[in-house]
Amino acid sequence: MLRSILKDGLWSFAIRMFGVLGTLIIQALLARLLPKEEMGAYYLLFSLVTFGALVARFGMRQTVVKFVAESLALGQGARLRKALRFILYTVTVGVLAVLFISYGFALPLVLDRVFSISVEPLAYLVLGLWMTLLAYQTVVSETFRGLHKVRKATFIEGPAGNLLLLLLLLILITAQSRYGGSISLTWVITLTCAALTANIIWHTYQLLRSVGLVEGEGTVSSREILSLAAPIYVTNLVVYVLGDASLWIAGAYLPSTEVAEYGVALKLILLVTLPLSVVNLVVQPKVSKFVAEEKMTEMETMLRGTASLATVVSLAIVLVIIIAPEFVLTLVFGSEYSGASHILVILAVGRFVHVWAGSCGNVLMLTGHQKDLMYISVSVGVLVIIASLTLVNYWGAEGIAVSAAAGWAAQNILSVRKVKKRTGIQTQADLMPSSLKYYAGLLK
Repeated sequence: MLRSILKDGLWSFAIRMFGVLGTLIIQALLARLLPKEEMGAYYLLFSLVTFGALVARFGMRQTVVKFVAESLALGQGARLRKALRFILYTVTVGVLAVLFISYGFALPLVLDRVFSISVEPLAYLVLGLWMTLLAYQTVVSETFRGLHKVRKATFIEGPAGNLLLLLLLLILITAQSRYGGSISLTWVITLTCAALTANIIWHTYQLLRSVGLVEGEGTVSSREILSLAAPIYVTNLVVYVLGDASLWIAGAYLPSTEVAEYGVALKLILLVTLPLSVVNLVVQPKVSKFVAEEKMTEMETMLRGTASLATVVSLAIVLVIIIAPEFVLTLVFGSEYSGASHILVILAVGRFVHVWAGSCGNVLMLTGHQKDLMYISVSVGVLVIIASLTLVNYWGAEGIAVSAAAGWAAQNILSVRKVKKRTGIQTQADLMPSSLKYYAGLLK
């Protein structure tokens, strides 16, 4: 079992690693092209757009994986297509609602009053398109994941868009060096939307062909889909706020140059969570299958084994960050961002606990205990926001980072305990040498 997961995982790791490296290359390029103040604005705008896409999806990211994977396992093609149609309808309604609220009053209020960001009229309009594209891209990629086409899903979510954006940026840089002019934040946002559009159009065409090949009958009600999606939706919102509220508070209370430093630290810790991200991509559809077949012991072996291997890899990355944070920041973003070293170390430690906990959140959601995860996320999220608003006045960006890292750790430890209570299994890594040897033996 772990051997087959490792095979998919190695491919996913390679693709995901390619995607993360692509992200870091793009960020490193932007850090050298844009003034530090505009980089701070870029990170805040990216966070807001991603949050808007999350609001518009109404928890359908995990929901589409569950219903597509279940329908495929049961041989119910008609059920799969009906669920997918309703999910796309829900996301469309969500997108229209978010656009109406954003351009009606929310976006001007947040940009002008909270973050003091001034953007050009074109960039202001393109932000809505950026959010819309992100919402639909996730549905496309996660449907492929539910169809067990993990490599394709991982490629859509990361490397595909990054490669296109990198190519467009290089063309723009070449044109600028030849004909003059400067590269602005508006250009960056516009090219990002162009890359996302091409990515979605091509892979949607492939998805329609794949979905049409699934045979069988079956049906599903909208109530069944929404009953799963609703608590996941609340959880996703809180988890995102828990992760990015720190950046928002930095944007509201700190100079844009410090926001840029906090933003680059958040991007770099993607390397810490990369191993678990790959595990979740591969494991999530398999969890649905094990739950349907009531194979809880086998599922626990899979979850703890993959978490242990992911934690070993993550530990090596964290140690490098702890030993030489300024070197890492200077290497990737330039010496101008070396001041974020303390922030980077604090956030890396908090994310390491997240990796150690394994796929606890996914297990709660996919075993019918999504409300437990929602309660944990809401409680911890409120405390993190209160702590951040308090500590920013004393320690600045470092205080915000401490609050965020403590929140990540608390949420995952509580989730691990709740999984044990509800299902009787454990998801966290076991780093005892004998256990690691056992899990490594299962790979042979």
